Amino acid sequence: MVEGPGCKVKGENLNKRICNQKLIKIQSDDSKNTNKLGGDKTFQNSFESFVQSTVCEVRTLGKELFIFFKENALCIRVHFLMDGYIRINEAANVVGLKGSSKSAVLVIYLARDTVAIYNSHVDISISKEHTHVHRLYEDCLVRYNKLCQLDICSPEFDFSCANKLISSRPGKMVCDVIMDQDVLPGALFNSGINPNSTIGELTPDLVSRLVHRLRDFSAIFYKCRKQNKALSQYMKIYKNQRCGECGGRVTVCKPGELKRITYFCASCQTNSVTNLPSTGSLLGFVANSLFASPSLPAVPVCMGHKVTCTKKQVTKTSENQGRLFYVCSLPRLKQCHFFQWADLHHPMCAHKKVTVLRSVLKQNANNGRQFYCCPLPKQQQCDFFQ
Repeated sequence: MVEGPGCKVKGENLNKRICNQKLIKIQSDDSKNTNKLGGDKTFQNSFESFVQSTVCEVRTLGKELFIFFKENALCIRVHFLMDGYIRINEAANVVGLKGSSKSAVLVIYLARDTVAIYNSHVDISISKEHTHVHRLYEDCLVRYNKLCQLDICSPEFDFSCANKLISSRPGKMVCDVIMDQDVLPGALFNSGINPNSTIGELTPDLVSRLVHRLRDFSAIFYKCRKQNKALSQYMKIYKNQRCGECGGRVTVCKPGELKRITYFCASCQTNSVTNLPSTGSLLGFVANSLFASPSLPAVPVCMGHKVTCTKKQVTKTSENQGRLFYVCSLPRLKQCHFFQWADLHHPMCAHKKVTVLRSVLKQNANNGRQFYCCPLPKQQQCDFFQ
């Protein structure tokens, strides 16, 4: 998955690899992409006039990636959404598999490499008239130049500009502003500030502190992604039931308009400069999804490598959606074929199906507690609860 720092690493690697390569062919899923061409042309055939164009640069902005071409002023803009990612030289085996979780939304065939883009939104800036092409190409540059000073991962990041932009939204909740891609593209919330607060409730010192902590965390995140190291060593609250700072109970909720899963400690995150968490803590780290871990039997080891397995959750829409399972913990390309359900000890619902484990997200006395419920869609669920 690509987040802000992760996108920056991907962009750097891609820039080194594909620059000066010619575009040979592009395949796309028209239903998942858009263009600015106008008329009846599809996303797929609108690329035809740009075959043999040369990649000149790859840039990133938060979770957006821009691929610029020398000829005809072509620009491809990719937004990685919640869980987008890129694969190089794997596209031939997966493109066109409609309905598959591995179906690429766009595959770019270059002279030496093939770049496949998954689970993302793709725009292209082209037109029949060269003057319009140039204007749309410039639109991408204008967007990049406008927001690069607010990109938390950019060397051009402007603290004062970010402070002013955040402070200009006094009625907005902190959790929403921090995740707004037009305020701080790619930023993750990791400050000792209560996410239920509005910007207007924060002092200028707290806003400044918030921006600096976001910048610090993004640097840590970037370093971990770059060096392929685990980020978990820096976390004191994310996915934990107890705060690593004070030992207090962690609240898990979906605050604000964006409803992103958020972990925070009410004792440490009090909006006070005199009661801030220690350096390096990641209080309030916002996750894309909740992955609750119940009290489980011993974690198995895979048969191929004899290493402790990783627990994952079925996200694909199917009868097993929400179920937990174990797979080999090595990187995807090195994994063995080990597979084992991790929820066989769960109780069965009235439909005789294995129940799924969820957490209470409402901010009340039961917040954070885990419970078993029917795995079927809400309209079809039985009344099982435990």
